[in-house]
Amino acid sequence: MIGTRGHTTRKIVSLFVAVLVGVVLAQLGGRVRMGTDQPPIPEPAPERYRGDVDRDSRHGVIAYARTLRFADATGAGDEQRLSIVADSAHDHGPLVRVEPAVGVIVAGRERLVNGLIIARFINRDTVPYPALAIGAHDTTYWWVDSVAQGQWRAIYFSSDPAIPPVELQLHLEQVSDSQSHRFSPSARWLFADEGERPWVTCGEATDCRAGDPIGN
Repeated sequence: MIGTRGHTTRKIVSLFVAVLVGVVLAQLGGRVRMGTDQPPIPEPAPERYRGDVDRDSRHGVIAYARTLRFADATGAGDEQRLSIVADSAHDHGPLVRVEPAVGVIVAGRERLVNGLIIARFINRDTVPYPALAIGAHDTTYWWVDSVAQGQWRAIYFSSDPAIPPVELQLHLEQVSDSQSHRFSPSARWLFADEGERPWVTCGEATDCRAGDPIGN
């Protein structure tokens, strides 16, 4: 009789625990995944800019950029001391962090064509970096779009109203199939002869890399 009662008690406790776990999962809206083999769900693409960067004031673009979120987790961005190039010599410049926009990896090529902020630069230093429109202790936003079929451009908008935007060519690079299933954006500084240039994963199978000034 005692053994039967103990068995019944264990069944009641097990049932109670199962119900409790079910309630918790329901309250989480099914966001908890059972198992670790499922890939993370990418964040939605950033909100579209409704204006025209060629006609609007810099203030409008900056106001839009400040509504976006940027990936500041370890490994998402990159922080380096940029090079200042003079007479083919490279001197140490400001310490600048680059962070990708949250959701940019699922934006798609159409969104890139129409225009999108894909990253921001945060200058930790008092030294400016004019090549990318970065002022002292500044935050600069990286806009990309296509002004003609097959022609891409990058525009850098400084938060400092005294610094004009800088336009550079933009290179879109397709990644291999083995790398095409990416779920989190990342940004890095790449070394170049003219100084560092930013690189961002701007699609599941696309990378964005800044190039030379427009017209070169």
